[in-house]
Amino acid sequence: MRHPYLQISASLLVGLCLACTADDSSSTSESATSSTPTSSTGSTSSTGTSTSGTTSTSTGDPTGTSTGGGGVCEDVGAVDFGDCATPLGWIFDGDGCVALDGCDCGPHCNAIFASASECGNSCAAAGECRSDLFIGKGLARGAPFGVGTGCDEVDICGGPSVAITEILPNANCGDRPYYPCEGVHCSLGPLHHPYTEEEFEKLCAASLLPGVDLVACVLFE
Repeated sequence: MRHPYLQISASLLVGLCLACTADDSSSTSESATSSTPTSSTGSTSSTGTSTSGTTSTSTGDPTGTSTGGGGVCEDVGAVDFGDCATPLGWIFDGDGCVALDGCDCGPHCNAIFASASECGNSCAAAGECRSDLFIGKGLARGAPFGVGTGCDEVDICGGPSVAITEILPNANCGDRPYYPCEGVHCSLGPLHHPYTEEEFEKLCAASLLPGVDLVACVLFE
């Protein structure tokens, strides 16, 4: 015959075990619920990539590689873009437009252009010009050449012909010597009125191209 006290103690133990089991289950459920990440500013895509709920206003390249067509004429000639040989585009180096190789554009993506002509046009519009290359030739030899000057012909000596014709579609280019050039040249026919600021800006854009060594205003008679 069991002792009544032992029966009561056994009942209490069973009750306590059931209570412990219920507490453990509740704790596990709460832990699983609290481990789910939440965000007030974004959501998670089906690929697991976090997407922001706000729109970015950055104009730089988020990949850190070349953008091209940045539109900002900034002197970045002294910037170290890395020792990689990846073509990144064209930059203004403080004197003219040069091709750029490097690893990535870093914080200067907006200062990298997609082409030499785009770099020339953008920087000329920003006031850049290699005015030391503008020289009078023929009867205009030694005469100042700038806005307001009238020329029988303008010759751009050296430089990439394709880029020059992108800037000056009316230019006639050749690779044979032609006065006053000694090799590759592009010529603009007679302009029967003095150069306007807009027209002269285009000549400045051409002067910024690599290899250009003379922009000559020629008077024949």
